[in-house]
Amino acid sequence: MSLDQADTSHWNAVLALAPIGTAAATDDGSPARAWHSLARGEAEALEPRMADLFALASASRDPRLVVEVTALRALVLASLAKTGDALTFARRASLMARTEAEPDAELLANIVLARMRRHVGKPHLAVRILDALARLVPEAPRAWLEWERLLAGGTSPIDALEPEPDATTSATTAATAARAPMPTTTPARTGRRLLLAARAGDRAEFERAAADLTDATVTWTDVQDEARALIALLDPDRAVPDSLREFRHGTDEALRYGLFGARVAPGEQEPGINVFALARPGEKGRRVLIDGLGLFAPGRLIACEEGARRAHGRTDSGLAMLVLAGPDPTSEAEFFRRVYGFAYSPRTHRGVLDVLLHRMRKRIEPSGTITRTDGHLALSLRVAVAVADPRCAPPAAARILSALARQPLATADGVAARLGITLRAAQLALQQLVNDGACVARRMGRHLEFQLCDSTFREPTGTDALRRKGSDPAMAKP
Repeated sequence: MSLDQADTSHWNAVLALAPIGTAAATDDGSPARAWHSLARGEAEALEPRMADLFALASASRDPRLVVEVTALRALVLASLAKTGDALTFARRASLMARTEAEPDAELLANIVLARMRRHVGKPHLAVRILDALARLVPEAPRAWLEWERLLAGGTSPIDALEPEPDATTSATTAATAARAPMPTTTPARTGRRLLLAARAGDRAEFERAAADLTDATVTWTDVQDEARALIALLDPDRAVPDSLREFRHGTDEALRYGLFGARVAPGEQEPGINVFALARPGEKGRRVLIDGLGLFAPGRLIACEEGARRAHGRTDSGLAMLVLAGPDPTSEAEFFRRVYGFAYSPRTHRGVLDVLLHRMRKRIEPSGTITRTDGHLALSLRVAVAVADPRCAPPAAARILSALARQPLATADGVAARLGITLRAAQLALQQLVNDGACVARRMGRHLEFQLCDSTFREPTGTDALRRKGSDPAMAKP
């Protein structure tokens, strides 16, 4: 079999998270058939066929087909939890699409790249890509793009922006740009309902939204798996899928699907601690996303306020670990290793552990008591508590990169004000990011402005090929 020319008739269905037409998916060796198989959750059977499909695409000499198959290969690998390899293929597809200047292929490849960025724990890069695509290709099907935007960047707590009476035009424009756009398609709109219901503690509405979201994503297995994961991570009393079990119970900090960005937050607020460990007296703890606290209604909420995170971060990490362990004792060696990240030596670290336990006892009282017996620690709760888990929080560099992703050019003053940190701390962090190649500094008059760097994605401009063919006949390829 040979593929002489790319048939892109099924691309709109992919972008709309709609079923692939049966006519397009009848050919076993076609990309449409591969998309159909992936949508049905057959990634494991599909993976061995991808090399042959790529060979056929290469032989066709059609760049759109090569980009499509490369992006598809990334999605297949991500479905099998091979996120490192998936990101490699997603980067390759994006670079090829940009080089070939194929508008439809570039749109598809960059949505896949944004998805992979989120899966590897870089939602701020995903948001930057998705916001650029939404501006430049407004007429394309938006269901997949809006779903990715919701999971990577969250949603606003209000439906529309109401400017203050004395607000300037520039201030209103900046606030609008920072705010997550309101979703217009069913999966993302229902996901927003779910987040808002969980945050408000409205159990009845949450269950309705959960059922509606499961139905809205039924066409694509991987998307539905993400929806079910989001539902479970918002509901403290719901069982989680096997892929999330270790994260839920605190034995692993890696969160499948990279759902750290899925939350209700004002657009001007950068990501902070989005994961809480919670437990009731006599029970083992579990982790939930921050908006799930509304469904738990803790008797005591323990979280680091902005500016106190350095002082309480280690203390809250220790408390979160004991909350997750519940009444079961944890050895001092295991506790120290999980909190500090290296092995415990009683001769060297005994004093450090003593100080930490003193701070933890002071912070948890009067809600609970920490006991220390025969080299083991245990927490006995008097009321239900929820403790912010700093081990799952994005590092400071990620918060700064997120601020830069939302604002094309920013000064150290602006970053410091946005994140609530000192100017000196912002300057040092930005300089380190420049040294690491994550952003670039540009002198603008007396000010030094910083811009985010993405080694793969370049935000298109009005003259870039990402504009739809036909919008400017001079730009259309013959």
